[in-house]
Amino acid sequence: MPAMAYPVRLCGKIIIAVAIATLSGVSAFAQMPQGPSINVLGNGRHMTPEERQRENQVESAYEAANKKIPDAKGPRDPWGNVRAAQPNSAALKPKHH
Repeated sequence: MPAMAYPVRLCGKIIIAVAIATLSGVSAFAQMPQGPSINVLGNGRHMTPEERQRENQVESAYEAANKKIPDAKGPRDPWGNVRAAQPNSAALKPKHH
């Protein structure tokens, strides 16, 4: 065995050990909860009448704004002016000479 083979093998083993430790740490970190937790049931706080009135105003303003949006005017073809016109049947028939 050459004199340089042992340090090279040891360095390779160290690199593999570091890679395994890093990957196992990353997978454990991925399983930890990130960011704020979401409570679907709410925090149990009841709204005051003023808060309910403000929320109703915001909701009605939202609905009024949605009613102002015009309906779609039918199918649109954004590439219509780029696409070539349909070829006529005479152009499709092969010419025999």
